[in-house]
Amino acid sequence: QIKPKVLPLELIRRHSTIAFVGILHDNLEKGFTRILDSDPSHRWAGIYIFFPSDRCLQDSLSQNYSKPVEELIVAKHGCRERLHKILEPVVDDLRFLICDELKHCGSYWDWRHPGGFIHISPLTWGANPKTCPAMNYYWNSNIPSPEYRVYREGLDYLLETAEPLITH
Repeated sequence: QIKPKVLPLELIRRHSTIAFVGILHDNLEKGFTRILDSDPSHRWAGIYIFFPSDRCLQDSLSQNYSKPVEELIVAKHGCRERLHKILEPVVDDLRFLICDELKHCGSYWDWRHPGGFIHISPLTWGANPKTCPAMNYYWNSNIPSPEYRVYREGLDYLLETAEPLITH
């Protein structure tokens, strides 16, 4: 049995610009809180958190969860509000973004520079995204690998096209 993924706190501490592409992001609140409890002066240059639109959640992602889609939508908006409260004072460029199509989940750690790291979790039909197998890509040489560049360009596309997530 595949164990649920655990948020890598050391990566959050070490990297200054991080993007999360996911569904609910319910694990981020606890991770950022733990880091800020241990180091209240910690800051990040940029945190970008991508959520699926309500339509995307309803049309294609709700099959991966046992909860009704209405509960998932409420959870998504609640998570965004809590993360905003935690991160707004300590992040220079904080963005909550919405996308209408989610090809995979992933986290991107200082992805624009050598030493960057990209973690990709494919979405598997009917499987909980927290237990789907994952792939990791590292920028360990002068130029990133072709695979790394594809995922980096995909995130750049999302950053250009995604809309701000507004919670009422």
